[in-house]
Amino acid sequence: MTNSALDPVEKLSERLAEGNLHHALIFQGNDLEETERKALELTREILGMPDERTQHPDLFHLRPSGKMRIISVEKTRNLIGELNRSSNQGGAKVALLHESDRMKKEASNAFLKTLEEPPPETYLFLLTIRPYSILPTIRSRCMQ
Repeated sequence: MTNSALDPVEKLSERLAEGNLHHALIFQGNDLEETERKALELTREILGMPDERTQHPDLFHLRPSGKMRIISVEKTRNLIGELNRSSNQGGAKVALLHESDRMKKEASNAFLKTLEEPPPETYLFLLTIRPYSILPTIRSRCMQ
């Protein structure tokens, strides 16, 4: 099979195996559930999780909440604090930012430093069906 015949997650898996997977990825698509499934597929590979598991001590989920379905600066800062701690299992850490286009501007700005200087062995996966609703400063630091 040629490299061009691989699906996007297989290409990312190859990059992971080669040791050159970018630390910040935007997973985008028309279906949020499918987008999440693809991100979890790579996450399971990174963290050595069994198939179908969605929880791991080194996997962090950030989701919009409240009536307005936003990602607040407080929740974002809590995630950043978790990511700056040592890995629970002694390996990599992965953060899934569900509906990342729902980050308030303050949350996005708080997240920028982590995107620019991520903790060692930390992967940040931004999931969205509206990639152009993510601040350009965030998008520019991620591989799409």
